[in-house]
Amino acid sequence: MAKIFTLVTIYLMLFELVASDSIFSSYYPLVLQDSIAQRKIVLKKESPTVLLEAALKQYDLYKKNSDSDSQVRIAEEIGEYFRLNNETANALKYFKEAYQLRRRARDTLGMARLQMLMGNCYTADYYNDESLPDTVQDRLLNVSKYHFNKIVKDFKNFKGIDSLKGRAHSILSGLYSYSNDFDKAKEHSKKAIDICTKSGDRSGLLAAKSNLGVIYISEGNYKKAEEIYLQNLKAYKSIEMDSTARTNNIYTTTLNLSYVYEKLGDFKNAYKYSEESFDYYFDARELEQKKQLNEIEARFNVERTEKEAALQIAEQANKKAQFQRWTTVLSIVLMAVIAALYFLSRSAISERQNFKLKLTQQALDRQQELASLQSENQLKVINATLDGRENERKAIAQTLHDSVSSLLSSANLHMQVVKQKLSDNPEELQKAQGIISEASGKIRDLSHRLISSVLMKFGLESALTDICEKYSNSRLEFTFDNKTAIPRFEESFEVKVYNMIEEMMNNIIKHSEATKAMINLTMLNDKLFVTVHDNGKGFDTSILENRGGIGLGQIQARIKQLKGELKVSSGNNRGTTINFWVPIQEK
Repeated sequence: MAKIFTLVTIYLMLFELVASDSIFSSYYPLVLQDSIAQRKIVLKKESPTVLLEAALKQYDLYKKNSDSDSQVRIAEEIGEYFRLNNETANALKYFKEAYQLRRRARDTLGMARLQMLMGNCYTADYYNDESLPDTVQDRLLNVSKYHFNKIVKDFKNFKGIDSLKGRAHSILSGLYSYSNDFDKAKEHSKKAIDICTKSGDRSGLLAAKSNLGVIYISEGNYKKAEEIYLQNLKAYKSIEMDSTARTNNIYTTTLNLSYVYEKLGDFKNAYKYSEESFDYYFDARELEQKKQLNEIEARFNVERTEKEAALQIAEQANKKAQFQRWTTVLSIVLMAVIAALYFLSRSAISERQNFKLKLTQQALDRQQELASLQSENQLKVINATLDGRENERKAIAQTLHDSVSSLLSSANLHMQVVKQKLSDNPEELQKAQGIISEASGKIRDLSHRLISSVLMKFGLESALTDICEKYSNSRLEFTFDNKTAIPRFEESFEVKVYNMIEEMMNNIIKHSEATKAMINLTMLNDKLFVTVHDNGKGFDTSILENRGGIGLGQIQARIKQLKGELKVSSGNNRGTTINFWVPIQEK
């Protein structure tokens, strides 16, 4: 769980820094040059594709005429267009050309900004595509660090770029945290806080402090983390900023506070901030749904305007009739999508209210039993929390897969029928169909991330084989060895056993410094026996309860709930072996 909180906080902090660090306070208007009258026409009403084509033509013209000032400006804007559309290779091409032009002109501020933009490109690829091989991921991480280190080292003594240096330190802190180098992460985080404080960059300061809080959590310094997140929560509630960013920041801060208080044993505050984080989580979902609706509506309006303009120029009655039929069909599809999103939103609100009522009732029950709470009750609280998280992830994944994905597939089928009925094949209809397919793919990927699709489809044996392959790398090899064939069990039982084994694997990656690890499953006398062994540095089991992360204590609580037993054998430089068994729950 500590890793999940760390990734959520670092990713949101980096997203805020990268998104707010565009070198353009307002974009330069793209222009076409009239070769006869030498006039510039501002294309404010054209589509992004037309704007890009105009910019590329203008760039070639400036390059041909050796107009360096205009060339570097257009190159930066083209690179920014590709970066915002996740076309990293094209973005880097123009950013590098712009950097060389800024370097020749000895433009220090421009060079620093371009280092930031190039670093942002590599960082976005590093965080967004976890399917890349480890060697590629390592290269992206190192190149990202290189660009941000250039800002803080090469431009150390230059004035006027304090904001860039502060944000570079913040991003470096996140990168080092992600690679578990917490000493360097803390060093960069403190430098970012100092620079942002002196420069008055409040947004950058809050992001840097949030990152420092993650580092303290990773070190087990929960009191320091508590102090930082309480300060940030107060600041985020009073600061003026974009509503979506504000809601996401408050959601992340309250979620981390809930986790910190849970680790400190303050379950009352842990429950309080957990409930508050759920409120802001659902608020963020509503804002995102509204944003999606606005984007769909804006995209629809742009396509309709372009089509109407083309029809006015052509003035052909038959094309006008075809356009009207296409507009009607697209309107029906759009209204269907809007209606689906609306009902989904209402369902989410109802779900949130029911969930809040359930949590409130649970809180009242716990207050009545507080005087008699013993270790057994604490185990029940832990198991209830773990069950709630598993059920919530499963419910969200099922909703995405069964409802939203099905609706998009249905819309895609309707549009396919329309394509077959039309005499021609409008380009805009193809684009709309592509957008729906892309949305369906993203929803499917998110559903798989929430809960293992291999586990749900094929069971525990296939899921463990799959995760061992994914977690293995050149430094650490995981192997799965089952002495007996493992059949399908009851679904919730498989999820619980899988989650416990996955957490043990995460602890091996994070703490053990092992080179080999093995997982073994055996069935005997209606019991499932599990062994997880590594050849790492081991630890003193007498301090087992003080270890960070989700903790073997919570795994022990889960096993006790399942009426099983857990045994941990370890010692300094002797590796670690964890054995547990639980009664099998048949389908």
